[in-house]
Amino acid sequence: MHKIVSILLRYQSRQRICCKMAVNMWRKLLKPSLFIILIELFFVVAKRNVVQLSEDNWKEMLDQEWMVEL
Repeated sequence: MHKIVSILLRYQSRQRICCKMAVNMWRKLLKPSLFIILIELFFVVAKRNVVQLSEDNWKEMLDQEWMVEL
């Protein structure tokens, strides 16, 4: 009976270690993933601010930094 109990306790401790390792891996992957998602969202939102240059507003290009799309 003592051997069975010791085997069960070892098995349970291994399961706990594996669960802790899985949680730690998840935590390590979560922060970079959220960071990448936030960067992607920033670029999507920033792309909506496209200004069409015309004869009336071309002088704005001289005041700020611009990326020109053709």
